[in-house]
Amino acid sequence: MGIKKELITYINNDPSLGIKINWKKWRKNFKTLNVPSWTWDITQLPMHSGMYQVGYSGRAATKTTNVLLGGMVLNQMYGIKIAYVRQIEEMIAPKATKDLFSTISDPQYHYIDTLTDGRYNSVCYKSRRWYYCITDDEGKITEVAPEHFMFMASVDKQQNIKSGSSFSNMDWIIYDEFINKVYMPDEIVDFLNLQSTICRLRQSPVIWMLANTTDIEANWWYELGIDEVVKTLDAGGERDVKTDKGTQIHVSY
Repeated sequence: MGIKKELITYINNDPSLGIKINWKKWRKNFKTLNVPSWTWDITQLPMHSGMYQVGYSGRAATKTTNVLLGGMVLNQMYGIKIAYVRQIEEMIAPKATKDLFSTISDPQYHYIDTLTDGRYNSVCYKSRRWYYCITDDEGKITEVAPEHFMFMASVDKQQNIKSGSSFSNMDWIIYDEFINKVYMPDEIVDFLNLQSTICRLRQSPVIWMLANTTDIEANWWYELGIDEVVKTLDAGGERDVKTDKGTQIHVSY
């Protein structure tokens, strides 16, 4: 059986605050995917709306794949869409992201079949959006879902999406590989502006910050106010942080 749609209710019964997510059911549904046990189990993380999840490690840790799957589960449950963010526009170009779903669309894992109850068997890309689709034995696309489940954006071009876009149910935001060799001037300001454009005043979004690094002196740790925590964590360590202004961040090394 696929993942069933949930009845949508809102935080404090106010649609402007966003969808109220049943995280217990989300965990249960995620486990039906049978993600390999050696991968990063995001269902073990403390999870609630309005928080940051910061995860960093070496490259071979399945961070992006599992977080994408987590958002796809929410999409099936509530119609929630994913925002996939990279630092610069070149990083979200088709040639750079063509393999983003290679593991998820691999038939041996049955992820898409499980997510959609057999309705679709692959995913496809068009105009910065990813859709479920059906492909034949030769890989030709024969049908595309009417709505996308993921939108892609870059921090450097955040000002380009301030108008004309609808993000009312985009509550799973992934800033992938957010620590790069070059930290752009005012990068956190641009990212927060992008985030504000997507989230508006909703309290529902979860923001994922994923990095392939073990650099404890990266600028971003200081920008997020978690530099002291990062310096004390050993591999496999986790810590909850609450910033001076009340932002809740869960840090996983």
